[in-house]
Amino acid sequence: DKILNIKEINEVVLATTSNKIDDKIELLARKKSIKYFRGSEKNVLSRIKNSITVFDQKPTYIIRANSDNPMLSPLYLKQSIKIAKNTNYDLISPFYFNSLPFGTSLCIIKTSAIDKICNLTNKQIYKEHVENYILENKKSFKVLLQKSDKFDYLPNLNLTLDYLEDYKRIKYLYNKIIFKNKNYKFNKFILKKKLTIKI
Repeated sequence: DKILNIKEINEVVLATTSNKIDDKIELLARKKSIKYFRGSEKNVLSRIKNSITVFDQKPTYIIRANSDNPMLSPLYLKQSIKIAKNTNYDLISPFYFNSLPFGTSLCIIKTSAIDKICNLTNKQIYKEHVENYILENKKSFKVLLQKSDKFDYLPNLNLTLDYLEDYKRIKYLYNKIIFKNKNYKFNKFILKKKLTIKI
């Protein structure tokens, strides 16, 4: 819902796998009138490339929003979108330095860069970790590796969802932060001394 409410985003396509277990995701997309594409579980790159064809017209950029990052900060993402609109980067990534809380911001990728990756490599690792090809071949792409300012520097805070401990931490912070402030900044709510405390 946070993605749908960001006015800077023109259109949303939900990309999921063709596995039977993900039929519920398709139903959710239909319920919310969101366009969707289903493809190979093991080929994320192909899913991204084909999901682009579902848009009304091919966009210049896509934002890759993973479902394991429910603590996405619209404020951080809007800052990245503004950069994309005023520059010509192939990739804008907050992940390389991980100076923002991991799981709160997203990669923005040029669709022409997606096409280029598809044409240049067929290795399985890049079919799953799409941005890695760009990061490992920066001479062939224009890349911005974002660094946070000192007020948002929380590199030890992991807010991506992998394990039960992550779920408990995210649930706690979600109830404390997101319901109170849609444009939240984590530094206003979390003391550094508490970053490694298990919730």
